[in-house]
Amino acid sequence: SLFGYLKERKRFSEEISRFYCAEVILGLEYLHDEMNIIYRDLKPENILVDEDGHLKLSDFGLSKMTDRYKGSIKGTPDFIAPEVFKNEEFTKLVDYWSLGCLLYEMIFGKPCFYDPIFENSRKNIMMGKYIFPTNEKISPEAKDLIQNLLIVDINKRLGYNGINSIKNHPFFNGLNWDDLKNKKITPPITKIAPKIKF
Repeated sequence: SLFGYLKERKRFSEEISRFYCAEVILGLEYLHDEMNIIYRDLKPENILVDEDGHLKLSDFGLSKMTDRYKGSIKGTPDFIAPEVFKNEEFTKLVDYWSLGCLLYEMIFGKPCFYDPIFENSRKNIMMGKYIFPTNEKISPEAKDLIQNLLIVDINKRLGYNGINSIKNHPFFNGLNWDDLKNKKITPPITKIAPKIKF
């Protein structure tokens, strides 16, 4: 899984993060536009890496085939959108919130809203309160994408007007989406070298 890659490397460069984020976006685009599915459980543990290094989304236990849904709070807290915690009806925009969480974790190697005390994490999520580590470098484009995905107000969250607004973000400038979709772009990581025990 992508979780294994991330655990092995601690964090990814922006170049690697861009590739993986883009492949996840293509997966979400298919689920949202072709299948009318809200995925609901986007996190590194649910992203598989195939033998060629491309990503596949897995574990659809929480997924719903609908435009809107209201139900119990389920999933990994670090990736749950505020509207779910508020017990409001929610849409595919919850997946874009999780995408922002995922990109942050890939770049910085830790969840953006984490606090040892769960209630504090929940409050951080509800307020959209997180920080960018001052000792780590992040491009203005990556920072802007994360900030626009992690907007509490769904009417202002990037993706509200469709997933193309995410694909057209400057963070992905120069990326050929058709080539990516047709697997014509070589993945940044193909294998993790196995640890040999003596």
